[in-house]
Amino acid sequence: MSCDEEFDVGDAVVLEVTWLAAGVPADATTVLSVRDPAGVLVEYSGAAVVAMSTGRYRVALPAVQTPGRWFYRFVASGALVAAEEGSFYVRASRVL
Repeated sequence: MSCDEEFDVGDAVVLEVTWLAAGVPADATTVLSVRDPAGVLVEYSGAAVVAMSTGRYRVALPAVQTPGRWFYRFVASGALVAAEEGSFYVRASRVL
């Protein structure tokens, strides 16, 4: 799942993933790791990962403050083992 979207500093970013087993949505324990442009790694799990429907999960990140390319990786474990990676870009403000 490569997002490759662009956001502005201060935007809220929502990342989503859908897990499939043999082409059918499947639930799994899901963890999201996010690395900002400064190299700081933050992990989201448990209540931070919201199940939207079977196999579909989302994480709302706090307002992003560091401009540059951000990278993320969703990991599924349990009955389903899988991973999806992507990135997004945060533009620096031209005003602030």
